[in-house]
Amino acid sequence: MDEEIFIPIIAMLSICTTVFGLYYLRNRENMALIEKGMNPRNATPEEPRRFSALKYGLMFTGGGLGLAIAFLVEWSIAKVTVEKYPETINGQLFERTFTNREDFPQLYFALIILGAGIGLVSAYLIMRKDMKNK
Repeated sequence: MDEEIFIPIIAMLSICTTVFGLYYLRNRENMALIEKGMNPRNATPEEPRRFSALKYGLMFTGGGLGLAIAFLVEWSIAKVTVEKYPETINGQLFERTFTNREDFPQLYFALIILGAGIGLVSAYLIMRKDMKNK
């Protein structure tokens, strides 16, 4: 049996167990609230989320800036190799040139996550400052 088939199977099993676990825990919490005589629907008051747009906006802005910085850093440090191959076409000698760039995918992931984290921390600081003023 090929080893490549195990990756999707493991991914699907982990997704299914996560979904089952979330529903199971929510059901257990609701049952505990009912045993205490509380209504599970009224247990958590629904209040408007004032800063959700700010939080998501700063997170995506930080992720985009991280992506742009990763591109610029990769562009500046990547080694470019030029390879020339002789080729004859109709008896004439031509050189075909190939350029290769090194890829750094780890840089992209790291800077996107770092930028999103900085965006979320700055959103937290803005929300905390607003809460202190009130």
